[in-house]
Amino acid sequence: MYNRITMKRTITQEETEHLFRVCENHDVSQYDLQIELVDHLASLIEQHWTEKPEDPFKYALYKALQKFGPSGFQEIKEQKQRELTRKYHRVLWNHLLDFYRWPKMLFTLTLSLAVVLLIQIVHQLHWLLAIYIFVLICGTLVYHLRNKSENKANPISDKSFLLLNQLKHIQYFAMFLCYLPCWVSLPFQLLEEQNIIMPSNFVVLFPIAFFIVSSTIVMFAYLFYIPQKIKQHFTEQFPEFVIE
Repeated sequence: MYNRITMKRTITQEETEHLFRVCENHDVSQYDLQIELVDHLASLIEQHWTEKPEDPFKYALYKALQKFGPSGFQEIKEQKQRELTRKYHRVLWNHLLDFYRWPKMLFTLTLSLAVVLLIQIVHQLHWLLAIYIFVLICGTLVYHLRNKSENKANPISDKSFLLLNQLKHIQYFAMFLCYLPCWVSLPFQLLEEQNIIMPSNFVVLFPIAFFIVSSTIVMFAYLFYIPQKIKQHFTEQFPEFVIE
């Protein structure tokens, strides 16, 4: 249609819906990515109309699509996925680094010292694993109680979102990290099989304890912190697709 004041031709609602179908036909099903592409296509079409307002919509669309190239949509899709991955890697690292800066560094060191004392007191591997799993369960409950109000909103939609796909990838990796206690126990299992007494030297135990604590912090970040951040960002960007 033409704007009577500026005489500038703009995209109609029907044409906008057609642009969404174009994205679908180009194998871009993620709604958040579709919005960006539709905005970009609409801008290119309206830019074309500033010079040739008499051209039909489909011809202006054809000229706009030419600027993307044969695989332009897929390149943009992959680029957005990489940007999203880098974004949440930065969020993760900033969160983790807080545990190695003051004052949270004190919390990390205190936990490491507690693990050292625990290893020195409890020599049976199965008891150490039981205590570790118990602490994980307690930590999970405390985390959920502290963030209960923030976790009330959950994404729900029959549409696909690039952001929610990122959440699924994080959750799959978090499930993989749940096997972390088994990996941590391997050195101790080898010691038991060889009838070697578990080391009690602080210099030896502290690096082991520090690694256990650091690995647990990483696991909690993947299990809870990053998914919570993704849900928060999704709620801010797409509140109409969130259930309370």
